[in-house]
This record gives sequence, C-alpha cells and structure tokens, in this order.
Amino acid sequence: MWNFIKLNTRNGQMWQVQFDVEGDNQIETFLSLFPLVSKEKE
Repeated sequence: MWNFIKLNTRNGQMWQVQFDVEGDNQIETFLSLFPLVSKEKE
C-alpha cells in the first residue's frame, strides 16, 4: 500500500491517495476541502 498527497498548486486543495499495486485499489479522500485562494486569483 502506497500513500501520496495530491496537491492542487493553484488553490491549495489537498487529497490523500492510497494505492495498492497488488489489488489495483485506489482510494482518494479530501484533506483540505476549501480552496485557499479565490477563483479570480488562481
């Protein structure tokens, strides 16, 4: 099982991604739901 943090560098949103190479399972969960900047400043 591998764990990664996926980051949107435009607005600061983050997800945790768990990936299992043996079972081809991938789970994505939010770590930061709210953007840190507005759409106009992205």
